[in-house]
Amino acid sequence: MKGRSGLLSFAIFISFSLATLGSLFSQQRVHPVALITEIRGEVLVKAARTAEFKRATWGAQLYAGDVVKISGKGAASLLLSNNNLIELGAGSSLTVSEGRTISQGESKAISGFSSEPLTNLSGLTMRSTSEGEVVALAGLRALGAELAIVQTSPLKSKIRSPRPTFSWQSNVPADKFKVEFFDRNGPLWTRETDRMTLEYPQSEKPLTRGETYFCKVIGLGTPYESGKAGFSIIGERNLAMVERLERNLRDSFADDLTGSSFDFLLGTLYQQHGLLEESIAKFEAVAQRHPDSPTVYEVLGKLYKDVGLKDKAIAALQKALKLSRGE
Repeated sequence: MKGRSGLLSFAIFISFSLATLGSLFSQQRVHPVALITEIRGEVLVKAARTAEFKRATWGAQLYAGDVVKISGKGAASLLLSNNNLIELGAGSSLTVSEGRTISQGESKAISGFSSEPLTNLSGLTMRSTSEGEVVALAGLRALGAELAIVQTSPLKSKIRSPRPTFSWQSNVPADKFKVEFFDRNGPLWTRETDRMTLEYPQSEKPLTRGETYFCKVIGLGTPYESGKAGFSIIGERNLAMVERLERNLRDSFADDLTGSSFDFLLGTLYQQHGLLEESIAKFEAVAQRHPDSPTVYEVLGKLYKDVGLKDKAIAALQKALKLSRGE
């Protein structure tokens, strides 16, 4: 009874925390006009009709009348809702406008994207999560808390390769694992390995684009097995679209393919087309460069939750909450 009570208390804490997180991040000023997608050095923002400048973090949403000020050694990139990316250099300042163009700073057009939903972070955060989904997150027990086998890839995501590499985590007392592979009609093949990865067998036919498949990992000689994890191979048409937009972005960012603006747009592209594992990799790269940003951890929390990595989702969302409180 005590354990159940503790779990319930933890669920209530997470539910309250994420609700608080949503209220901290949401702003009731119609709609954002821009999103900060790159920060180097000190960047300050003053909200419209206020007097105080505050330090900005990656992913901050900007509204009409907000003022952005760059320190003498800083720089920032702003993605506007009109599909332009503005680069602000050291010592500059900018008053955000709803107009179609902003004269200060260098700008580049981002083709193939509608940036208005990007500045709203549509589909990237937990802000629309129902109470039931939030409480479900709290039901996770970390891998180290009990014996378990947890698949890590591919996992609830579309992937490109018709011959993927499977991976999992395990703390069960097994010297070998059996991987069972299925399609919608039933079993296709099984393989055994003493590792926690398995390359797609060369003797098997490559997977079919547009189809969904399932994988299960069993610890041989133990009663432990993972759940049956599903994934799908991205279809030819969607893959062609993703590759075209990737080329557009690489052309637009040819002078800097390692910046957070580039990773943000790629990560969003992958998320929109269901390539969630690739999206996670891009936002993890943003988090490494901007570890003080609550927004990037909120995005990661949503992505981890969507692929079923609930322990990572909880950790990311708790970090987002702490950063938003200045802890």
